[in-house]
Amino acid sequence: MDTAYIYDGTFGGLMTCIFEMYSRHEEPVSIDTEDYFQQRMGTSVYNVITDTEKSERVIKSALNKIGQDGFFEVYRAFLSDVCGREMIISGYLKLVFKIGSAAKAYLSNDYVCNMYKLSQKTGSEAHLLTGFLRFEEMEDGVLYAEMSPKSDCIEIVGGHFKSRLSALPFVINDRVRKKAFVYDTKNFDIAEYESFNAPNQTEKETDFQNMWRDFYKTVSIKARKNDRCRMTHMPKRYWKHMCELKDEK
Repeated sequence: MDTAYIYDGTFGGLMTCIFEMYSRHEEPVSIDTEDYFQQRMGTSVYNVITDTEKSERVIKSALNKIGQDGFFEVYRAFLSDVCGREMIISGYLKLVFKIGSAAKAYLSNDYVCNMYKLSQKTGSEAHLLTGFLRFEEMEDGVLYAEMSPKSDCIEIVGGHFKSRLSALPFVINDRVRKKAFVYDTKNFDIAEYESFNAPNQTEKETDFQNMWRDFYKTVSIKARKNDRCRMTHMPKRYWKHMCELKDEK
């Protein structure tokens, strides 16, 4: 009988699933979280409980095979949040454990090719956000920014600004996943929340945003407005977090 794995949606949980695949000597037909799982006729369900020791054994084995940079590609693929990424990652790691680092060059293999596509998707969006993210100065002296990415790239984006703004406390809020990257100039944390009330802007920040909007409108040339071209360079989903564009439809 075919078996479907259900896990908690964490990276450690997925690594535990891969450990169980080898421990139980079986190939699951799917690996899903409970929210996305669909029961199939003739399929049994195995609920995988995240086990730190088991996941670390899988991670250690993968690092020995493909190195830190190679494993980071796997982690970025997981952060893509694409449905079905679990089976792609498990298929890729199975090949890695079989033939070692040579698996990275097997681009004709569907698992390898798709894993790199997912990793690139996350990396590309994180790169865009390092340029598009807008920080605002809040009354408590903290810089605050919001984003709504397709991939779960807050850790990558937050890590970038942690090195760039090491002397400034800041919060980056992922509105889609209800989690925030919080940095206090010494330590950082990624906190999940049910509701979030951002602090008020400083009067200076409000004045600067008003001046920037006025400047943006003044220098724009209506006769040369080309939204299609603008969306090519800056996807429209980022507009709502930019003070000069958030009011545009």
